[in-house]
Amino acid sequence: MSDDDDFASFKNCMQIQLNLDLEAWDVALWEPMKALVAWWKQQQDFTKLFSGFLLGKGAKVLSAWIAGVAGITEAALALSFAQALIAVAAGIALGTFLDVAGRCIAQLPVS
Repeated sequence: MSDDDDFASFKNCMQIQLNLDLEAWDVALWEPMKALVAWWKQQQDFTKLFSGFLLGKGAKVLSAWIAGVAGITEAALALSFAQALIAVAAGIALGTFLDVAGRCIAQLPVS
């Protein structure tokens, strides 16, 4: 097999494996979220209002407590949380890519 054939095989494998991984993420994450959103839409307005009030107050109290313990402002805590969320998402994306690349490289013939 030539290098061009190996690279074409690698690209084809990457496409197939990424599609399979995206389908797995869909089943594991997005479908349950869609079901949760559909359930939420069926709730009565009073239930939504009350739940939103409780969640808002709970999040406010929790963030104030964490900020107080850490000795930072709540704005800095929110920024830290956003940065952590971005880092986790980037880590998941990089990890998925490296996993797929590793599976595809392992399938290439050793020359």
